[in-house]
Amino acid sequence: MSLSAASDHSFKTDNFLLEINGTKGLYIRFSPRDTIPFSKVHAANLSAKDLTIYEGKYFSGETNSTVSIQRDSSILSMRFNADKVYQLISTYKDAFTINELGCELQFIRSTQNKISAIKFYFWRTRDIEFEKLK
Repeated sequence: MSLSAASDHSFKTDNFLLEINGTKGLYIRFSPRDTIPFSKVHAANLSAKDLTIYEGKYFSGETNSTVSIQRDSSILSMRFNADKVYQLISTYKDAFTINELGCELQFIRSTQNKISAIKFYFWRTRDIEFEKLK
């Protein structure tokens, strides 16, 4: 894939246009036509201790399911059921990738800056939310 400059702040390929304006931008797919806004994120520099804030059980009313997030040393993992565990790979602050599922997830913070939910983003599905259980 070749990325070429379309203007001072935009770049394109045969499949998409990328427009960057300071800390925000647009990813515009040509087929199927879609526009996805994005913003600059902070890099994740997490210690093993930092991972403990993500631990807990989360429930989704939409899918009627529960996931558990656990830390083992410096690895954060997610369990959907008793026998399947997926490793979470940090991508940026409060966001992780699960390679085996081909998805990304983002931990959502409350107004008190505490983790209150997780949003999952799969290829065809966005914003599946799991609320943190007390």
